[in-house]
Amino acid sequence: MPVFCLIPQDVLSLGDALPAPGISRARVRWPEPSIVFDALHAALQRAYPQGQLWEHAHAYGRNGRYPNRNERMQRFGSLATAGPFPCLHSPLPAAWFFPKPLDAVGNPDGTWTAMRPMRDPGGRSNLPGPLRYLVAAPDRSVQLTSPSWWSKIAIESYLKNGTPDAAGLKFDTDLFYAQPSGGRAEKRTAGAAAESAIHGFAGLRLLDNVSMGIVASMPLKDRRQAEGLDELMRVHRPSLIVGGRQRVCAIQPLAGMPLESWLPLSEPVPDTRVKWVLLSPAVFPAIAAPARGAAHPGGWLPSWICPQTGGVLLRKGDSRRGPGESREEWRRRTRDLPHFDCQLVAARLPPPTPLTGWSDRLHLKLDEPESVPGPKPLLWAVPAGAVFFFEGPDAPALSHALAWHGEIRDQVQTVAHRRSTLLGEKGFGLGVCGPWKYREDD
Repeated sequence: MPVFCLIPQDVLSLGDALPAPGISRARVRWPEPSIVFDALHAALQRAYPQGQLWEHAHAYGRNGRYPNRNERMQRFGSLATAGPFPCLHSPLPAAWFFPKPLDAVGNPDGTWTAMRPMRDPGGRSNLPGPLRYLVAAPDRSVQLTSPSWWSKIAIESYLKNGTPDAAGLKFDTDLFYAQPSGGRAEKRTAGAAAESAIHGFAGLRLLDNVSMGIVASMPLKDRRQAEGLDELMRVHRPSLIVGGRQRVCAIQPLAGMPLESWLPLSEPVPDTRVKWVLLSPAVFPAIAAPARGAAHPGGWLPSWICPQTGGVLLRKGDSRRGPGESREEWRRRTRDLPHFDCQLVAARLPPPTPLTGWSDRLHLKLDEPESVPGPKPLLWAVPAGAVFFFEGPDAPALSHALAWHGEIRDQVQTVAHRRSTLLGEKGFGLGVCGPWKYREDD
């Protein structure tokens, strides 16, 4: 998949409210993955207002339910993205950064420790089902505050139970800061926050040596899967409008490097325990009880986890949809594959993130009722940095099924797995895996 960097030409307007009266610290949230997908989709709509023979169009609907399967009303159906991730260009080489794994805590001596599940917490707990174990730090002397952004090398070191280099750890203000729209920016030194008492929308201002790294691809129809975004860049050379208020970003390709040069790789899992760390948010909606089966609460619990037992409901074997294979054929084939023999036993989770926005619904036909512009439905996402702990004999194979790169570790050209129930094509649900031990096993 092609890799690009987005360089904002102005402050990005993301619609985050500034603090209430009496609270001076201005905060801005890093943009969610959908902002990149939506910007590219809109650019394609502007560049090609009429349907093209080479584009993948598909029927509107999901979960096998389509109002009219013969009406291919959604355009550019093969578009898939990942990111944005902060990209620090100096010192060279450039590096992408990711939210800190939530189970990583710093020690007073500058080393790092991974929090671990406890077999016996020494008393009763209020863990929600199906979790079994509390997650705790090995030493009470650890410091729970730390830089919130980690480089690829730092995360890979953490997955090996090593100590990340301090150069690979950054605070928010080492990369970006908040700027009130319509107000004066208050730029401070690294480690200090911008402050303002102005109320309204908060803008995101990147530092001069920072851009937004993204992965994006749109295979073309009947052209030997040629890359549609290459065509868009060559013919139209677009500047992307990202976020609200018509903010413009220059887009530059980062050619010649495979995906593992930018995204962290998982650590091999040798035994029966694997943890999954989210690099991007994931959305797990509540699912009503079908005709056969049980309802699923969603929220923090992945939709592919049994809410009663914690069993992994993903299928072993080749569960990928083959070329030319219809969705119905693919569902029938994978329905007979066995589940992974693993259970979710613990988790370390940050508070959920609300996902909102506005849609012009340009991808729908004009005579469809849903083509009326309006707000997107509210969704709650599990933020990046969340850690899920699994145990079972299939842990090594499960690590390949959860990692964004699958089993491939060299010259990776595509994102193999996006384990978000919704919005996977927009970059949600990317993660890496590594082994873990119980707190008592030192």
